[in-house]
Amino acid sequence: NGCLEACQYLIEKGAFPDSKAKHRTTPFQLAVWQNNLSIARWLVEECDVDPSQVNDFGCGAVHWMAISPPCRADSTGRGDALLPMARWLSYLKSVNYHLKQAHGHTCLHKAAWMGHVDFCSYLHEEHNFWDDCTDLAGNYAADLADMASQPRNMPSRPN
Repeated sequence: NGCLEACQYLIEKGAFPDSKAKHRTTPFQLAVWQNNLSIARWLVEECDVDPSQVNDFGCGAVHWMAISPPCRADSTGRGDALLPMARWLSYLKSVNYHLKQAHGHTCLHKAAWMGHVDFCSYLHEEHNFWDDCTDLAGNYAADLADMASQPRNMPSRPN
């Protein structure tokens, strides 16, 4: 929940900094997902957590960052608050921005799905991403953005 002091206390008392939860999700992945740079950095720099780790679906740090909830990713509604985390992760040589996970999604697919436009622009400008590859279902990142913007499973309104 974003409390560095609580994390430090738990590690001090014997908690394992790289413990695995369901689908091999780790505290580092959750810190990145919540866009908590101070905890993610602390886990990597002080607890020697491997930033290149992936979960059972092959999602790495860049995928987790790309699906960060809007309340953590936005100050403008465009994913701009993700940029400090994105820049830090890009300095870590073991983090692969072009990693595809089990469904063929890149971080661009995930960011487009979430509507993180500023992060999508960053991926294009800094990591040479183009919307030129499909996931395993044949969807480009723009297709996922379109799908995400459509109302789904909405009950019809009675007349």
